[in-house]
Amino acid sequence: MDALDRVEQRLNRIGLLLVEWWVWPSLLLALGLLALVASWAVYPLPGMEQLWIWGSPFGETCSSQLVYGVPCHNCGMTRSWVYMARGRWLVAFAYNPAGAALWFALVWGGVVGALRLIRGAPELLRLTWPVWTALFFSWWGLWAGHQQARLRGFNPLPEDHSETHETDDATAGGPPSSRH
Repeated sequence: MDALDRVEQRLNRIGLLLVEWWVWPSLLLALGLLALVASWAVYPLPGMEQLWIWGSPFGETCSSQLVYGVPCHNCGMTRSWVYMARGRWLVAFAYNPAGAALWFALVWGGVVGALRLIRGAPELLRLTWPVWTALFFSWWGLWAGHQQARLRGFNPLPEDHSETHETDDATAGGPPSSRH
């Protein structure tokens, strides 16, 4: 047993003394549900760039884009969550691959939390530290790599993003599209 395993065992013993076993799976489930609800509450109208939440426009042009002329690292993250929740995974990945991966991780964590609660097994589908480390650096690579691609002028979506919608503005029945 190496030093990292001993530290992990001690932390587990301390954690079990401080909280009941079901607290962490419940937190995973709550985060997964929050990701789903948040991504379903915001929606795109067909043929429009603007996102909406409960009938009102949502989101403005990124201040980084307004001030510096380049999108920030998180530009497109909300849209990636919106399209992930609607099963448009390739469109979501095009908007922001790190956002799509984060949404998937949170929803998968919710599923794992639910399974742990249902089976009463707090160790079910537990990941090791090396796997957590690999997942973190993979996500970070998506996040930083996407920004570097944007800074070099690569954006896989056309300016009007029209291929992400089924109809055009004339049939949408909503307010005119806002472009940035």
